[in-house]
Amino acid sequence: MKKANLVVAGLLVAFAVLGGWTAWWFFLATYGERLARAATEESARPRLAFSAVERFGFPFEVGLRFRDARATAAWGAGVVDATAPVAVATFRPWRFDDIQVFVPEGVDWTVTGVAAPDIPPGASVGGSAKRAEARLSADPSPVARILLHDIVAEPPTSAPVRAAAGTVVWRKQSETAQSIDLAFHDIALADDAFFGPTAEAAEASIVATGPLPRSAAPREIARWRDAGGEVRVETARVVWGALDLEAAGALGLDQAYRVAGRLDLGLANYKGLVSRLEEEGHLTSQGAAAASALLAMSALGNGGRARAPLVLADGKATLVGMTVARLLPICACR
Repeated sequence: MKKANLVVAGLLVAFAVLGGWTAWWFFLATYGERLARAATEESARPRLAFSAVERFGFPFEVGLRFRDARATAAWGAGVVDATAPVAVATFRPWRFDDIQVFVPEGVDWTVTGVAAPDIPPGASVGGSAKRAEARLSADPSPVARILLHDIVAEPPTSAPVRAAAGTVVWRKQSETAQSIDLAFHDIALADDAFFGPTAEAAEASIVATGPLPRSAAPREIARWRDAGGEVRVETARVVWGALDLEAAGALGLDQAYRVAGRLDLGLANYKGLVSRLEEEGHLTSQGAAAASALLAMSALGNGGRARAPLVLADGKATLVGMTVARLLPICACR
């Protein structure tokens, strides 16, 4: 009799656990779906849209599959608009602060209102990836890791740029500091691109400090600049034909809202770089000889990698004493 009572008690406990777990799963799935539907309201920022949402994954995973998904977010005076035929979000019932997002059938995006050289006001920059994955976590601080496959970017005034793969990692370090790590590999450019049609890699690790702008609106940029905000380039590297460049330093904005600061550059193939600049008419033969001599001296004791500062000040970018670019204000922030 006692043994039968134990069996009954065990079954009751099992049913209670199963019932509680089922209720918890459906609560999380319902709550997640309600949050998604709330984000479809006209006033939501960012705003979502989808034609249908499906729940899946019981019992060990909470999943929501969105059909004809679209996300729209403000970017200063412009807009970022991303669309995907299918977007899937999943998390474990015991770790709902760790969300994985999959876009298995590709994603397209358009950015309007971009402020950049050679891009007409109000123009759009489009892009796409054949597949995308992301992981969003909040332990111990917010982190977003995004992996893109077969990327295409379409600037309005130049040929499309393609990359086999790219990763973006964003971290919130504090209320006034955020970092972003970027890495793109096997990049295809236009046939007449300056250093050739292919680039092996472009990587950067950047930290933005100060009261971070909530958008690219001029008043937000002005607030950040006036509070001493800066962008620290912890590491950066570009391998593109004759160009094998490393950089580190810090950048901010001067009183005229032009980029100002200093980047310490390392050039592995400085001879090829100088030769290419001379071929394109950016350096005279005398200037090329002087630049080669200075870079050769700086490469002594540095493993053959030339070291030189790129100084951005007073609206000019100078390298080994030569002006290599004129700098314009990034916004009409006055």
